[in-house]
Amino acid sequence: AIGEAERAIKELNLDGFILGTGVGNKSIANDEFKPLLSKISSLNKPIFIHPGTLNLGINEGALSTIVSYPFETTFVMSELAISGSLEEYNLKIIIPHGGGFIPYQLGRIDMLYESKRSKFKPSEYLLKSVYYDTVMYDNREFELLVERVGTEKVVFGTDHPFPISKPELFIKIVGSLTKEERDKILYENAKKLFSLA
Repeated sequence: AIGEAERAIKELNLDGFILGTGVGNKSIANDEFKPLLSKISSLNKPIFIHPGTLNLGINEGALSTIVSYPFETTFVMSELAISGSLEEYNLKIIIPHGGGFIPYQLGRIDMLYESKRSKFKPSEYLLKSVYYDTVMYDNREFELLVERVGTEKVVFGTDHPFPISKPELFIKIVGSLTKEERDKILYENAKKLFSLA
């Protein structure tokens, strides 16, 4: 995977990576993935981390994607933050579905930091290093996301081509934002993230 990551950027001129949350029952926060995360960090390209590849023992079906995807994202990103990987590798990460439960459970995630007396708060890295997409289905959820992480850390996303994709909801949801805030979410943040500016 390390060689392929380098080839993707240096030979194929790709602009970033898509990683699953894990392989089998090992999340990408596992020590075995540290060399890959280190290589991606050295290439200075963003990673889109999508759930659905980590075996958490949850049955397949509609509830799997509706409930377990946000949980899987939250679980793996919390592991990355608590393990120190977000600090160590200076990764540029994008996560889907409004960040799963992360924006609404930062205090709970930090409780582990308090109990372990780590040198950093996981929430600091989840707010600083991570971008959150707009694949959400409720305007209040979107408002809470923006309130928690700021428009500087939100990027436009859809679930296209999947049938639950509803990008038109975004049009209704962003009505309360200023033009500058909308522009950040629609393209300015992506330009910065992918070094297009």
